[in-house]
Amino acid sequence: MPRIRIATSDLAAAAVVALAAFAAAELPRAAGALERIDLAFDDIMLASTRPPTSAEGFLVILEREEDLAKWGFPLTDDTLATLLEKVAAAEPLAIGIDKYRDRPVSPGSERLANILAKNDRIYWVAKFGTDPREAVDAPAALAKRFVGCGDLVDDRDGAVRRALVYLDKDDRVCYSLGFQLARHVARAGGQNWSFTTSEPPRLVAGAARMRPVDPRDGPYASIDAAGFQVAIPTAAGMPRFDTASFDEVMQGRVDPARIRGRVVLFGSEAASLRDFFAIPSSHGTEGLRTVAGVQVHALIAAYFLDVARQRSDPLLLLPGAATTIVTAMLALLMAVIACSRRSTGRVFIYGAAVIGFYVLGAFALAAGSILFAPAAPAAAMALALAAGTARHAWLESRERAELMDIFSRHVSTEVADALWGNRAALIAQGAFVPRPIVATVLFLDIRGFTTAFEQLAAEQAVPWLNRGLAAMTESVMRHQGVVARFIGDSIMAVFGAPVPRASDEQVAEDACNAVRAALELRAVLAGLNEEFSARSLPRMRIRVGINTGNMTQCSVGTQRRMEFTLLGDAVNTASRLESYAMEDDGNDVRILIGERTMELAGAQFQTRPVGSILLKGKGVPVKLFQVVGAS
Repeated sequence: MPRIRIATSDLAAAAVVALAAFAAAELPRAAGALERIDLAFDDIMLASTRPPTSAEGFLVILEREEDLAKWGFPLTDDTLATLLEKVAAAEPLAIGIDKYRDRPVSPGSERLANILAKNDRIYWVAKFGTDPREAVDAPAALAKRFVGCGDLVDDRDGAVRRALVYLDKDDRVCYSLGFQLARHVARAGGQNWSFTTSEPPRLVAGAARMRPVDPRDGPYASIDAAGFQVAIPTAAGMPRFDTASFDEVMQGRVDPARIRGRVVLFGSEAASLRDFFAIPSSHGTEGLRTVAGVQVHALIAAYFLDVARQRSDPLLLLPGAATTIVTAMLALLMAVIACSRRSTGRVFIYGAAVIGFYVLGAFALAAGSILFAPAAPAAAMALALAAGTARHAWLESRERAELMDIFSRHVSTEVADALWGNRAALIAQGAFVPRPIVATVLFLDIRGFTTAFEQLAAEQAVPWLNRGLAAMTESVMRHQGVVARFIGDSIMAVFGAPVPRASDEQVAEDACNAVRAALELRAVLAGLNEEFSARSLPRMRIRVGINTGNMTQCSVGTQRRMEFTLLGDAVNTASRLESYAMEDDGNDVRILIGERTMELAGAQFQTRPVGSILLKGKGVPVKLFQVVGAS
């Protein structure tokens, strides 16, 4: 018989399940298949835990479609010179121009060049590009230190979540426009930002230290991390920058107080110029919203200043290796839980608790400005839980089948359920653990079987026997009895096993059930014998012996074949009661019970004393009683 394995290979199974779940989650992450999911979850956590970057100290001047109609496109150098003079007159901290101007646009080119040559706070956008041929220079009159790259980096979904500190390639280096403006403001306030000489370098901005993004950090599988890039909290929302239209500034309708001591940026939000970028937003289409490029540069500058002023913590992307370790650990933990052979409900409770703590931990990290790739650990846990639960269900199904095989399926549903619920305490290594119990044993045997069997042809005798045994087995099972085994034309059944009884009342009920089953056999045999008579088959008559007492339940046999059985004097006594020779009273069912069964159940039935027998090895005779009927 197959061996029932209970909690012997759970750790090995957990290791296999964890490895499979880890591989199934980590490989897609490494290939970038989960990157969009990770980005979306990080956006949700950031939006839930972090306020938008502060907009204090900024004014954004926006060029709109009506400005294009009035002032023309492209704006002349003279027009831009007038704008710079008006803004500079109000004494801003810094000015950022998000307009490519690598070639003069007359008139006013000399005037603009003179303003830029005398400049000490005007920064102009340029394009670094991936190739020198793609580069767009700032105005030639502007000193190199006032040039800011307008290059922005976006993710697979097109959203901006990273900012450039600088781009470098060969002998070319260009700091981003947002960083240039923020550093200018910090320098004006007495802070000198610097870079460490370590590899990779760190940006030291005030009390903050910022490290560059690695291609596999946080939610990323593999990105172009050229130059020095940092994560920025665009998912937390766009700051509510103070804005003014280009025409309002040119007409002098902007209060100078809105400009004084602030960072002023100028760029376009005219739809026809298409200078727009996407940022994460729960209110936008597909989780994104578009904003003008100049506003993104303003956000980047504001973020650097917030971090340097310790208004907020710098965003840190957890290294990819750390996410891999977390994925492996959580896959193993969930696999151990799922393969622990606890009840399915408890497994799901523990699993849900782990997932709950994981979600809380992820949000706590986000609140602490730490982001990672949450999808792979979550997927690994879900896969481990599913695989472990499936294994658990398969093992339970197999073990239940094996357990039922021990009894050859001759147990009632109630007994089977009780047995299954107590299997861990009853069974080890595919066999019943030897256990002393108090139970009631019933033996029955067909009277005159040998004579009847010899009178019939084999094709008649065997069906006749099986028909009778089957009907009698059903009666035993109906009264919560367990058929331990068939012995030729005999049945050995037990009431009160294999699940031990916990009280004397239960033991007494078992004794009553055994007697009730025996009495029911009278009606069963009456019906059978009518059937047999109609088919010219011999009448079936039985002897029943019932005894209650101490015994040992166990499995006997070899590894190849094990049988559930009961051993002890009480069992032997029941067998002797069944075979006890006495005068035939003409009933088809003769029922004899022992003294202990009589004490427990006799009051509920009509009985009469029969006598006593002396068993081998016993000095005191055992009293016998015959059950006549129900009381």
